[in-house]
Amino acid sequence: MDDKELKILREKVIRLEEENQVLQQFMQSATDAFCVLDSNLNYLDLNKKAEALFGKSKEEVTGKHLLEVFPQLEATGRYHLYQQVIKTGEPIFLQDMIPQSEQKYLHLNVSIFRAGTGLGIIASDVSQIKQAEENLVQVKDYLDTVIFNLPVGVGILEGMEFRYFRINQNLADLNGLTVEDHLGKTLVEVLPHAKEMILPELRQVMETGEAILHREFSIELPKNPKPVHLIDWHVPIRGEDNQPKAIVSVVLDVTELKETQEQLRQSQKMEALGTLAGGIAHDFNNILAVILGNVEMGVRELGRMKISSNRKVWKYLDTIQQSTERASNLVRQILTFSRMETTWLKPTNISSVIQDALRMLRATIPNNIEIHKKIQEDCHIMADETQIHQTIINLCTNAYHALEETGGVVEISLEKMKTWQSSVFKRQIPCFRLSVRDNGIGIPPENLEHIYDPFFTTKEVGKGTGLGLAVVHSIVEKHKGEIIVESKVGKGTTVSIYFPLAPTEAQQKIDKEALTKEKDKVGHILVVEDEPALIELYEEFLEALGFVVTRCQNGLSALEEFKKNPEQFDLVLTDMAMPKMTGKQLSVELLKMRPDLPIILLTGYSDIFSKEEAQLEGIYHYLSKPISLALLQRTIENCLKDSQ
Repeated sequence: MDDKELKILREKVIRLEEENQVLQQFMQSATDAFCVLDSNLNYLDLNKKAEALFGKSKEEVTGKHLLEVFPQLEATGRYHLYQQVIKTGEPIFLQDMIPQSEQKYLHLNVSIFRAGTGLGIIASDVSQIKQAEENLVQVKDYLDTVIFNLPVGVGILEGMEFRYFRINQNLADLNGLTVEDHLGKTLVEVLPHAKEMILPELRQVMETGEAILHREFSIELPKNPKPVHLIDWHVPIRGEDNQPKAIVSVVLDVTELKETQEQLRQSQKMEALGTLAGGIAHDFNNILAVILGNVEMGVRELGRMKISSNRKVWKYLDTIQQSTERASNLVRQILTFSRMETTWLKPTNISSVIQDALRMLRATIPNNIEIHKKIQEDCHIMADETQIHQTIINLCTNAYHALEETGGVVEISLEKMKTWQSSVFKRQIPCFRLSVRDNGIGIPPENLEHIYDPFFTTKEVGKGTGLGLAVVHSIVEKHKGEIIVESKVGKGTTVSIYFPLAPTEAQQKIDKEALTKEKDKVGHILVVEDEPALIELYEEFLEALGFVVTRCQNGLSALEEFKKNPEQFDLVLTDMAMPKMTGKQLSVELLKMRPDLPIILLTGYSDIFSKEEAQLEGIYHYLSKPISLALLQRTIENCLKDSQ
């Protein structure tokens, strides 16, 4: 080799050394681990990053086989990939883990490529990225757990189209759809009514970046028969540019709360009405009793005198009697509606009660109105017979008022239903359904929500008190039933009432005995009444029937009179509210002396002594004023018969 060739060779060696230095500088300064292996997969070189990553020095690794340094590659099936690159020359990218300790692994992104006849390996430590990804997944799982277990509806809507990205089961149930029915669809596609009620608010949040909190509104939802009351909160989710990209919507259904508040409002109204009614009922009923009693006495006297030619007089008396009974009925309805009148539930065959009410109604309903009835026999419930009677009267009166001008049909049906989803018992139970249907003018939708309000009426003056359905609603609640009103303008109205069946034991106790015949009326009666006009009326009426009457105007004087000779009296007729001693106190004292003494207790109104309490004291006849003299006569005769 001459000098020229030697010079060229030296220059090549220098260039190779320079290139090797550059390569070493590149390898050592690289942020990723860099390794070089020969064709037999023995380590030739590695940089400092690889030393730090593997936890082994260059001297420890150089010359060793790949499996000596990382024996787990064979167990995991990764070793053949390195051999594959040697054979094919095709680079491979893979994700791998190497142990750093017993419980900790490093996550690597590994690139394997041909370098000459051997391999070049670049490994990037992505442990922190992997940990961040795992943290994000964990946060997402936590977030999903919170969202899906919140007792409110939660939805995430993306973009200005407001597409559902995430939604929990509560919101899906509220909308009456599945979670899948929402995902990927716009708000308006899922809820058409949201276009007016919700969409403007969401746009405002996206445009201003300001949250909207605690907005209350009503909306119609899919598969929901009536509007629901909601409170919602809308909070923006911001992107990297700090601009709103999505919205978290939280929705709370407050329909039941609203209904409860309405019930409370109604209760407060009824309490106020009841306080007023209770205050005037006693005195008012005493006045009505005097009027009604004197009219009956007048009619009896005219009949005794055989005066029948003056029809005007009879008409005037009949008008007074009807008006008095109407006024008495109005007071009773006010007391019933306001829950101030005692409800006494006992086993009752409502089939017969309904038939009796319909027989009475037929005489008052115009001939251009047909009554069709389909009443199942032997329908027994726990009921207050008087209040069931009042319910039929009120419902049928409303029905015939709707048909008064045009005529039509009123259908009354009573049938047993195998199952009914009771809102009172919170389960399905057997029941009887009472329905009153007319084909009249119907009720406008805007009036339907007010039909149970006291004194609400669309009838002309003199045609109604506005208490009919309010009283029925109150009665149905007391009987643990449910009332449903369906109506279409021009088509008619159907009122359906669901009553739970009476227990079997109670049905067996229903008294089915026929009414007994009247017995002799002669006897001695002690009458106790503080209202002068009434005590005179009772005395005159009872003496006309052949009774001997002793009268007292307060409980104390009656007690003293009774003590003189307890056995001389066959019956005591006493008012409840009197000065010095009440009718209850008097009755207790009298029954101590004579436990078998028949007592009839009369009350204009009492909220401290009910019919049930009277019976517990041994007083089995409890009448509310005003009462007709005919009813008083029947009650006295029954008492005397039972005591014989």
